[in-house]
Amino acid sequence: MDRAAHKKRCSPNSSTSSSTSTSQWSQPTDDSTPTTTSTSAAATYTPQGSSGGGGDKCGLGWPNGNDGTIMSCAGDCSWYHTWSVYPVSAGSQLQFAAYFWGPDMADEWDANILNAGTNVAMFFNEPQEPGQSNVDPYTSVGYWRQHMQYLKDQYGYRLGSAATSSNPNGIDWTNEFMQACPDCTIDFMCLHWYGTTVSDFQTYVELWYTTYNRNIWISEFACQNFVNLDQQCDDVPGFMSQAVAWLDSQDYVEHHAWFGMMRDMQGVNPADGLMNQDGSLSALGSQYVYS
Repeated sequence: MDRAAHKKRCSPNSSTSSSTSTSQWSQPTDDSTPTTTSTSAAATYTPQGSSGGGGDKCGLGWPNGNDGTIMSCAGDCSWYHTWSVYPVSAGSQLQFAAYFWGPDMADEWDANILNAGTNVAMFFNEPQEPGQSNVDPYTSVGYWRQHMQYLKDQYGYRLGSAATSSNPNGIDWTNEFMQACPDCTIDFMCLHWYGTTVSDFQTYVELWYTTYNRNIWISEFACQNFVNLDQQCDDVPGFMSQAVAWLDSQDYVEHHAWFGMMRDMQGVNPADGLMNQDGSLSALGSQYVYS
């Protein structure tokens, strides 16, 4: 199968909402198929509110800070994240999902999460990747118990798992975390996926749902080959059309966010970009946010 293991992405800066954030990128190291072993079992989670189709599920990964363009780019989408605890003031009409990006952000997280204007919190960004939050599952349990669990217990937040990359070691990392923290209350599973085949994408999403028996948020995905950069998608709009239609038809998929709502794709196939250089929507961006 043609599967990109993937690596890349945005690392948070302090006060993302007040300045244009930057991204840090790295390359993948593996292109094998994810393992399917799991000893984790969980009760079925019933989502709050609609998980319907179209705009109810569509969201933005927003690394552009408070540049005033988020609402003109949002279309029919209903939510966004910034890879950080900081919302965008101009995006107040959208649901903000706060992101505890990694251990280095713990102090900022604690200082700001209760004032972030949200009741949704997502855990670490690609913790099994050295170029991302880079923390082992056992150490991560302590961070969850100290910085995440109280949000659920005391304030009723909905909590999302760490979003591992689609490198096969991602689900292994998550299995170890779940086994080490049976008392961690995870309401939904977050995941990232990059590749070039819709059927592979469907298989991967289904694997996470059947393994953990929880609803899914896909906080990054795109038609991108990080294993062989010379073999990119021939038809990104076609891939998007099929993938989004499938996601919107799955009741257990609550939300998704295509990766590329930025001016500079920084080494990623420009065909995945949702934004033009002037901050307006590209043709693909219009397709995504109005699909």
